[in-house]
Amino acid sequence: MGATLAHRLLPALAADLLDLDASPPWRTAAAAATSSSPHAVDDPQAYVGTYGRLHQRIVVTETAGGLTLITEPSGVLARLGARGEMMSLRPVDPARGVFALTDPATAVEQVVVFDNGDHLTRSVHLDGRLHRRWT
Repeated sequence: MGATLAHRLLPALAADLLDLDASPPWRTAAAAATSSSPHAVDDPQAYVGTYGRLHQRIVVTETAGGLTLITEPSGVLARLGARGEMMSLRPVDPARGVFALTDPATAVEQVVVFDNGDHLTRSVHLDGRLHRRWT
């Protein structure tokens, strides 16, 4: 029951907090009005790198199709059988660091938010957890 509630509530909550349309693909009204290509990522290298927290590492790479996010569980998560996943990031509002992805293990849509610093992303929020930039 909790997973069903979270699946329904979290996209609406994130959309409200980020001023986004809750129906996928998420887009802000400002992005739609000011960009002829609202899904374009101007500087993908700003997001490319390795991020981490206790028991999980995230690697973001640039691919021909855009950006790819790879999760690499370690420690307790790895011992519990968690598996790494490779997911394509879909730009929602790249100017604000907002992307979306579909978790292949659960088919759940998730919002991914990068905390943009000066010319380089400092952290990424995934699954409600902060992953700080390592490289």
